[in-house]
Amino acid sequence: MDIQMSIPYERIVQDMDIGIETIVAIGFGASVGALVWAVRALRRERALTKRLKELLLQDRHTGLPGRAMLEQRIADLMSEKGAKGSEPFAVAVFFLPTYDALVSTYGRKTVQKILEHLWHELDERADWSISACVRSGAAQVAALVRMEDRDTLKQNVTNLLRHCEFLEFGGTTVHVTIQAGIYGLGLSSATPEKALTHAGLAAQHGAPVQFYSTGIRDTAAFENRIESCMRDGLRRQEFKIYYQPKYDIRTRKCIGAESLVRWDSRDLGFLMPGAFIDTFERTGFQLQLDYYIIGQVYRFQQNRRLAKLPLVPISVNQSRMHVGERAYIEHMQKMIEYFGTSDGIEIELTETAFDFSGKEQKKCAIEVVKALKEMGYSISMDDFGTGYSDFALLSLLPLDVMKIDRSLLLAAESSDRMHVLLKKAIELGHGLGMKVICEGIETVAQEHLLLASGCLFGQGFLYGKPMPEEEFEAFLAAHI
Repeated sequence: MDIQMSIPYERIVQDMDIGIETIVAIGFGASVGALVWAVRALRRERALTKRLKELLLQDRHTGLPGRAMLEQRIADLMSEKGAKGSEPFAVAVFFLPTYDALVSTYGRKTVQKILEHLWHELDERADWSISACVRSGAAQVAALVRMEDRDTLKQNVTNLLRHCEFLEFGGTTVHVTIQAGIYGLGLSSATPEKALTHAGLAAQHGAPVQFYSTGIRDTAAFENRIESCMRDGLRRQEFKIYYQPKYDIRTRKCIGAESLVRWDSRDLGFLMPGAFIDTFERTGFQLQLDYYIIGQVYRFQQNRRLAKLPLVPISVNQSRMHVGERAYIEHMQKMIEYFGTSDGIEIELTETAFDFSGKEQKKCAIEVVKALKEMGYSISMDDFGTGYSDFALLSLLPLDVMKIDRSLLLAAESSDRMHVLLKKAIELGHGLGMKVICEGIETVAQEHLLLASGCLFGQGFLYGKPMPEEEFEAFLAAHI
């Protein structure tokens, strides 16, 4: 038989730390067992509600503050300060454009560690970062930041991105590309949700640090279309390889070619690289496209080899993203094993592929190049003269070809001092045992200038525009 209550309900409720109004429904004639069960159930419900609220305010993968918490912080600030045009605050969104590629290469846990690392870096920068959150599902970290002026904030963000470009996890160095978008809270009376959305759009615009503007919406819409079509485009082999010949300036004979890509999209039309490469780099899709292109060039060379036709070396541009990709060297070795040789394949890297601030990053890039060279690949440095040339680096890299950028040729046409620099660059390449090729030759006068400067090889519209494979086959028959 149940024992009836003989002590005040108020005492029980006080001891159990819940409100008396929640017990009234049990009735004054309830048993002790029924009352205790009800109190415990309500306490469990309260704990569950509290935990649910915590989960809503936290990122579910990392346990760090989530978007809802930051939105509340922004709302509080806008309510307290008014967030008018004079208020020095902004929302910054940090986006991992290569999220899918990072997950595929290093695993989801490593990518979560990258987001956690970025959050902690922001948390330590209390001089300009007020509050930050993680949105692991969207590959983002967002922050409420001070914006005394745009230039200072941009520099602060840029320094942060450089600091996080290469991170070490479990003995593995990961190359991390981060893009930041910034939305000033004084731009309008936007809600916290819209402020984060606008900053997110700016982050996906392609530049390392981008402030939001209304024009970004149109650009973002086109980039979204590119993203939605690119994988199907690759599956349907819509990406076409074009070949631009390289010449011996003295004989006008073809001594090689550069492979270039065009996208003949069923949905978007015929696109030049400038329309899609930035988006591919941002999303990491460029890695897949690079592998596709080099596979097509390998196939082209193999077909000529089987047909007993003469080969000329064909260069294939490679993204600097491969420097931090764990599977790159393994993939390039498998290509050799499949086709039997790397003869006729030249790997082309831009000068900026080695433009890293940290010694470890630069060391990693050098090791990649040396590994490719040991496999038998010819190595070319593209766009020489456009970056800050590290002459010590040139002495360390096993380079076979130096390609001088067109900008240096154009400058040499109108400046005696730049002409001296052009000649010295050519001498440097020759002194290091490299073949020197100048890009962008369009006139006979430029050709004569290069010959007088000691450059014997060139590439440009004077000799031939990029052409599809069938046309290039016929071209080779007439110009080798």
